[in-house]
Amino acid sequence: MKGYSGFTGGLDRDNDEDGKFALIWTDFFSEICFQVSTYIPYSEAYPSFENRFRHIGNNSIVVFFSENPLVDFVEIQSRATVAEIIVQVIDSEMFKVFVRTLPGAVDTSTVKLFGPLFDGQLVNKQSLAILLRFTIVSINVSHPCFPPV
Repeated sequence: MKGYSGFTGGLDRDNDEDGKFALIWTDFFSEICFQVSTYIPYSEAYPSFENRFRHIGNNSIVVFFSENPLVDFVEIQSRATVAEIIVQVIDSEMFKVFVRTLPGAVDTSTVKLFGPLFDGQLVNKQSLAILLRFTIVSINVSHPCFPPV
């Protein structure tokens, strides 16, 4: 990340304190930084992983990947988080997606669906990445408290 001039979502770009790598998507419309917790190095200064959680807790949209067949939403204790997306691995080619807005984060009388992914949808491996990115952008654009990514 050192020296990267684009959007990092708050990850350190001067000293690589938050890791040397991040997953970043850029196109003509948006720039998304996926803050992957396992990319952020362990630090003895943060034995409870606060250095990882401080970034994830400040994200408006949190995406979890789960290989567990029993999906349960993780309640992120944050004023910034608007939505959680869980991508459950069904097998090497299929995934089930769960989308949830956090209580009080979104006025559900005016915002019904973000799309293109919706709660309970099955998605194949080839379509997952682009549909996930489009859904993240859709959530971000439709929530008035956050500027578009």
